[in-house]
Amino acid sequence: MAWLLAKCWVRSSDFQLHELLSHLLRGHLMAEVIAMATMRCLPSIHPIFKLIIPHLRYTMEINVRARNGLVSDLGVFDQVVSTGGGGHVELLKRARASLTYRSFCPPDDLSDRGLLGVKSSYYAQDALRLWEIIYCYVEGIVSLHYKTDKAVKEDLELQTWCREITEIGLLGAQDQGELSPCPETSSVEGSSWEHPQNPPCFCETLQKHVQPLLECP
Repeated sequence: MAWLLAKCWVRSSDFQLHELLSHLLRGHLMAEVIAMATMRCLPSIHPIFKLIIPHLRYTMEINVRARNGLVSDLGVFDQVVSTGGGGHVELLKRARASLTYRSFCPPDDLSDRGLLGVKSSYYAQDALRLWEIIYCYVEGIVSLHYKTDKAVKEDLELQTWCREITEIGLLGAQDQGELSPCPETSSVEGSSWEHPQNPPCFCETLQKHVQPLLECP
């Protein structure tokens, strides 16, 4: 009975950390930061707006529903989860203070966690494949419009967008980075947080569909 109780406590703690920190903070709320900055700073004809906006569809609607029903006063967390009643908010505050840009880039994050080359980590294998696809696509689109670093620096709308994300959205927590984590966080990474780990047989099937996409022109 004691062992069963211990497993229940661990499972409950893991669930709350996953849903609050991995799913809500790193997924939904980070996507909202990007969405708000994109809407406020980039005109609809801007190439970066066109690149990112498909990945931000329904972001605000979903987050409003979460605020009103899940993490609000007397919401689901307050009623059924032990961190409700303010504990969940404190967890989010502490986790936000330790956010790093590096942790949003799968190659760096997996390396820091010692998961590179671990064959049994299906998440790591799939994440790296999909990251390569997204990185290749984003790099190709961006290179069409920005030939040099100087061109990036001279795009005032883009610079305003970056400052909106780093200084306002992240309160100065980040000061540099790439563009690829934006669509990756809002799509692929979000899906991994919402669905259980795929079994090996499914990963083999997924690999057959992913492999052709890895052949970037």
